[in-house]
Amino acid sequence: MSSTTSIDTNVLLLLWVEDPSWNTRASKAIQNAAKRGPLCVCGTVFSELLGLPGRKAEEILTLLDSSGIQIDWNLGEADWHAVGVAYQGYLNRRRRSEWAFQEEC
Repeated sequence: MSSTTSIDTNVLLLLWVEDPSWNTRASKAIQNAAKRGPLCVCGTVFSELLGLPGRKAEEILTLLDSSGIQIDWNLGEADWHAVGVAYQGYLNRRRRSEWAFQEEC
C-alpha cells in the first residue's frame, strides 16, 4: 500500500540553497519519499515558492515536474484546519523569538 507524501516548502527551498550538503539532504528526502508513493504539494506551497525574489512559475513547475511532484490545487476543510493550526504554531514561535531578541537588545 502506498501513501502520498506532501512536500513542505522548506524542503523544496533547500534544493535552491548554495550549500551542497543541504541540497543533497533535501534531494535524498524527496527520493526516499517517492519510493513510498506519489509526491505532492498544495497550492499554498506553489504560491510560497513563487513569492521568492526572482522566481518564475515556469521554473517552479519545472522543478516540481523533474522531481515527480504533483500540485494538489484542492484542499478539504480538515486540511485548511491543519494549515491554520500549523500557521498558528509558527506565529507563536516567531513571537517568542522576537521577544527573546528584543530582551537581548
